[in-house]
Amino acid sequence: MKSTPTISFIGTGALGTTMIHAISGLNYDIKSIYNQTESKAKALAGELNVSIYGTFPGRQEDLGDIIFLTVPDNQVAEVAGQLTELGDSTYWQQKRILHCSGVLTTEALKKLADCGAKVGALHPVQTFSDQSKPEDFRDIYFSFEGDPEVREFVSDIVEAFGSSYVELSEEGKPHIHAAAVMAANYFATLVETSGRVAQSGGVS
Repeated sequence: MKSTPTISFIGTGALGTTMIHAISGLNYDIKSIYNQTESKAKALAGELNVSIYGTFPGRQEDLGDIIFLTVPDNQVAEVAGQLTELGDSTYWQQKRILHCSGVLTTEALKKLADCGAKVGALHPVQTFSDQSKPEDFRDIYFSFEGDPEVREFVSDIVEAFGSSYVELSEEGKPHIHAAAVMAANYFATLVETSGRVAQSGGVS
């Protein structure tokens, strides 16, 4: 029987917080939670009975088998670099790291990959806010780009969410993200513009 991996999160913004709740609801073990504002990490950890929290991991034993970097895009590479200081290649070979950026590829995790970690980019094609709920991960698509050893976990977790994923190449990911942004934003713009045109013809 396949063992269930332990999971750590670095970053508790709208996406990170919603994903933590969603994964916790699937009975995965959330080992630790980190955020630049410690009070946010503490509050979320207390809500989910997670004993390890803080602004950043300081010990090897505080990190789970899977580590999600749900931080802003401009912090992903920096956080990845800081994490490498926690251990050598023997340690990182046992870890799988995922970021959730729609724009960045696994190149942002290169420093960890160079240390032996298996890396991936898992992006939900969905908008998240402070009002988002765990159920928002159901019946959506994710994009995945990364190591085959990470794909196994991704397949399990996405299936558990009740969703699907599309595997992308590193080169193709930016194009798919641009297409998704155009489809979402331009449709909203089209609807609004159509409404204005209708109003100008006396239709309210």
